[in-house]
Amino acid sequence: NVLYTTAKRDPLVLIEENRRRLASKAGFDVETLYIAKAVHGNTVYEIGTDPPDGGYDGVISNKSNVTCAAPGADCVIILFADPIQHVFAAIHSGWKGTVAKIPSVTVRSMHGKFGSKLEDIVVVMGPSICKNCFEFGKDDIQQFEDINPQCVLHKGLDGNPTIDLKLAIRTLLEEEGVLPEHIDDTTTCPCTVENPNQLYSYRRDGRPFGNQIGFIGLRSN
Repeated sequence: NVLYTTAKRDPLVLIEENRRRLASKAGFDVETLYIAKAVHGNTVYEIGTDPPDGGYDGVISNKSNVTCAAPGADCVIILFADPIQHVFAAIHSGWKGTVAKIPSVTVRSMHGKFGSKLEDIVVVMGPSICKNCFEFGKDDIQQFEDINPQCVLHKGLDGNPTIDLKLAIRTLLEEEGVLPEHIDDTTTCPCTVENPNQLYSYRRDGRPFGNQIGFIGLRSN
């Protein structure tokens, strides 16, 4: 666990030590690690500018020797890269962020602010709650049907539907122009709920809970 809030289970001193260990193993500078705040919105923070008021769910940069990271404990961690323009981003996309289209916001930022061509953007999704485990309230289901009706799986008349969050995200990315073959939503995507020995899950464990993170950066030559 490398994310500290009052809802998390570990003290700050342990979080800081975990960050140092991660940075040492992965080969980046812990002092230039920027982690999204996970406030369930659609704001993406560009490193080097003033941090947005109210927090942010994504971090983006084209600077070398900085690391963008995003947490998740059922929500989808998404990493973006453009190897041509050297742009990279990490976002936290739970159901609220997905409905608010933070994946789309990120692609538009890469394309509009940093000059990325849509065909050069590659995306990978990390561990998250799977479509079999993500039960969702019937009253809010229309938001996902509006994105893609196939995101909603109906278990029966008496049961709550479940949501395919990754399919919703893929749909948004493809609508923005990211090539389908440049979206990896299978390789590093085990279900957080179904893997208690490997992954944290808020749905499974409740509070206090831990987080995994995904991170991406650009090393100088």
